[in-house]
Amino acid sequence: MFLKSKLLSQIKTIQHGFGTHGEPLPSALLEHWTNRPILKQVHGSAIALVDRHQQDCGEADGLITQLPQLPIAIVTADCVPLLFAHQSGKSVAVVHAGWRGTLDRITEKLWQKLRSTGEDPQEWVAAIGPCIGACCYEVGPDLIEKFRHGFPEIEPSLWNPIDRMLDLASIH
Repeated sequence: MFLKSKLLSQIKTIQHGFGTHGEPLPSALLEHWTNRPILKQVHGSAIALVDRHQQDCGEADGLITQLPQLPIAIVTADCVPLLFAHQSGKSVAVVHAGWRGTLDRITEKLWQKLRSTGEDPQEWVAAIGPCIGACCYEVGPDLIEKFRHGFPEIEPSLWNPIDRMLDLASIH
């Protein structure tokens, strides 16, 4: 199944979606797929700016590009996949947000990187893809405590609705 965001679908100049491992690529991406950047996802919070085809981005869990027809992608299992696009469609970004990246504020690092390139994050839209939910993501009390200290501005019942269960998507 290939899922699309209604919000991102309003931007007619971009293609996007959340797929599964066995899902074939949409035909619109096939001819450009070999140009995608190369990255090693490490459950971190590094964001790479992609400015050329087949760019080696090293260790990164987020990508930003303004190159038209350049596919960027991340891989997730339980982690939170985030897709972003400028409202005009001139720029796109993807983020892989596991608990480490979330705790290290990977989404805020994306906004910082965008600001450093002259972008206004208020002109961007985002979609959160399928990921593990609080119903199934049991963690230890030490990790819950790290999130309490890491996100004092967010009511813990939003991301920890049940004892020892973590809802990563609610933080983003």
